[in-house]
Amino acid sequence: MQRLYDSLWKLPIQTPSDIETHQYLFELLNILTLKLLEIHIPPHRNSRLSKCRCALCRYQQLCEVLTQPPFPHELTLPRRTPNFALKYLPKCVYSLNISHTLLTQFLIPKRFDCLVALNISATSIATNCIDDIAALPHLKSLNISECRIKDSIMTQLKDVPLDSLICTNNNLTNNTLTQLQNTPLGNALKYFDISNNQIKSSSLNTILKYPELVIFIVKGTQIDQRSLKTFVSRHEQFKYNGMQLERIGRKFSQKQFDSINEQWGLKHFCEALCVVGCTSFNQEQTNAKTSTESIIFTSQQ
Repeated sequence: MQRLYDSLWKLPIQTPSDIETHQYLFELLNILTLKLLEIHIPPHRNSRLSKCRCALCRYQQLCEVLTQPPFPHELTLPRRTPNFALKYLPKCVYSLNISHTLLTQFLIPKRFDCLVALNISATSIATNCIDDIAALPHLKSLNISECRIKDSIMTQLKDVPLDSLICTNNNLTNNTLTQLQNTPLGNALKYFDISNNQIKSSSLNTILKYPELVIFIVKGTQIDQRSLKTFVSRHEQFKYNGMQLERIGRKFSQKQFDSINEQWGLKHFCEALCVVGCTSFNQEQTNAKTSTESIIFTSQQ
């Protein structure tokens, strides 16, 4: 990291002039965010790191200027991301992966009005902030696996018309399937993975009340292949493949987003920070010079 920061001042400054360059810079700024969130050294111990922390404070305004219209990318946060860091993320991210992080709160949900896909698996966010997540206006894909949630939490999602819901390794029972039928969620779901929960074979008939359901996965439940075979023999619109049911004649594929990660952007990270940092630095130098000249002029008078 030290060499990375040292190389900042050796790169030329390039000002974005078109929408493609703005999109490019947006991706690089996300790399900057990831790097800054991984820094846990107190600011007073290293002036260079302190300056980078200051750059993070300007990040919100920069993103709002450089990211119109939204761009479909997925941002994956590092494990030790603190709760307050969410307010620095760009509004235009379509897919956010905060699984296996130490985050406990989903702060400022209005910043994520563009969010289409959210992965909060293996966190405590689902139990703490499920109402905030349910309020996201464009959310279509949600992963809440390994969150220790119960049926009562799932019912709070009943009015969210998700296409895809993954809720494996939780404490769910047949009640979840019953409570979600004939709701906006139950009527919209196309992909439903409820593996490794306390789901019994008696609940299979419930999925007939899910009109759009294409794939239903039940690995690690009390439903066995014999139950699936019996169900398929009675309902010709379904077939079973391993431990999942599939509706014949329909297909569902998860929307893929370009991933923003360190490997993709490391060689360009310095350039992005240089654009941001040098512009801010020059402005601060100008302000300081103006302030100094004002003091000298006042002293002479």
